[in-house]
Amino acid sequence: RTWMTLSVIQPDMRGSKEGRKSKQPYRDVGLIMLQTSKLKPQDTSRHKIVTSIMPRRDKWVHVDGNASDDSHRYYIIPMSHDRDHPEKNFVLSLYSANPMLVRPHPMRKDFLRSALQDLIRNNGKSNLVYRDVQVITYVAKRSGIWIMAVNADPSMSFQITIKITKVQGLSSSRGSFGISATIPPLHKQILLNLSVKDSREGYGWRSEYSYRKLRGTVPINYPGPLSRDDVHHPTPL
Repeated sequence: RTWMTLSVIQPDMRGSKEGRKSKQPYRDVGLIMLQTSKLKPQDTSRHKIVTSIMPRRDKWVHVDGNASDDSHRYYIIPMSHDRDHPEKNFVLSLYSANPMLVRPHPMRKDFLRSALQDLIRNNGKSNLVYRDVQVITYVAKRSGIWIMAVNADPSMSFQITIKITKVQGLSSSRGSFGISATIPPLHKQILLNLSVKDSREGYGWRSEYSYRKLRGTVPINYPGPLSRDDVHHPTPL
C-alpha cells in the first residue's frame, strides 16, 4: 500500500506573447485515477475511482490518492474539455511514499467515459423526467457543469432535449447549447459539459429539459453524430 500525490502543472504563460493574446493564460486540465482488475483491466464494470480532480484553469492542480496493493492495476487519466484549445501543454508528476513502476499507455476514452459517468451519478442532483428516466446534473466547483441522462426503461427509447439559456462564462463540450439525444432502453449518456472559461470571473446558466417517447425511431444526436469512443456516446447501464 502506498500514499501518493498527483499533480498537473502547466507552464506559466503570464507575460508571454500567447498569454497576452488570451484573457485566460491556462487551459482546463484535471485527472482521474482508476483502480482496475489486473487480469481484466478493460472491464469497466470493475473499475473503482481512487481519486479525481475535475478540469480547472489553474497553473497547478493536485490531489492525493492511495494504491492499496499489487493485485490491481492503476490508470492515471489526464482530462480536459476545452474544445477551443484541444492541444494542452502540461507536466504530470507523481510523488509516492514507496517505489512504483510507471509507464505510458495509449489513451482509453472508454475508461474516461465510464469514470465520468460514475462521478456524475455519485455526486450529481437527479431530476426525474419520466418514470424510469432521469437527468442528473453535477456542478463541479471552478470546473463546470455535467449533464447526464439515464434511461432505466427496459423497452422504450427516449429523446431528451436540453436547452441552455442565459449563458455566462461557459463553453459547451458539444459546440452548442442546444442538445437532443436518443437514449436507448437501459442506457445512460453524458449529454453535455459546460466548462468554466475563467473561474476568476464567475459563470451562470439556466436549463430546460423535455422528453419524447420513441419506438423504433432512427437514433437522434444533435449536434452531429458521435464516434463510439466519444465520452458523449451512450453506454449500457
